[in-house]
Amino acid sequence: MTYRSYKYRIYPTSAWYGKSFVKIDRWFPSSKTCSACGHEVDKLPLAIREWVCPVCRTTHDRDHNAAINIQNEGLKDLYSFTSDEFADYKRGEELRPSCRVPAVLASSVKRLA
Repeated sequence: MTYRSYKYRIYPTSAWYGKSFVKIDRWFPSSKTCSACGHEVDKLPLAIREWVCPVCRTTHDRDHNAAINIQNEGLKDLYSFTSDEFADYKRGEELRPSCRVPAVLASSVKRLA
């Protein structure tokens, strides 16, 4: 199945089940951005499967780190969070009223993880 046909199947399927499908930028650096502190390394060849963030010293599996970053980027796009608001949301802190995540949507997002 091609990406295009997959994309056209996932949109109506997600709507059918009451889920949201958010497409992120194709060139988003998901693998080489630290999911713990947000630092982006300059180069990360495909041969490197695990790496250590030079800033916070967190060890990352390349694919797992990319999955976390893609989920976080999708949540930011879905709810139009600024970076500071998204950091507050991840920590469970209070958000301004216009940025509140509806309880129904928040629970559906958690099930996707």
